[in-house]
Amino acid sequence: MESIADSLDFDGGWRALYAANRGAIGADPDNISAGQTLTTPVGTEAGNGTK
Repeated sequence: MESIADSLDFDGGWRALYAANRGAIGADPDNISAGQTLTTPVGTEAGNGTK
């Protein structure tokens, strides 16, 4: 999550990105599958839908 949030310059870092995607990811923020789509909350610097 950290490298994804960093590459997007995501406001709030990996914790905010995880919070926005916890339902899709589950309890472990390191459990992201290849090809999985994450959303970025609208209103954030990187928040323009899905990535």
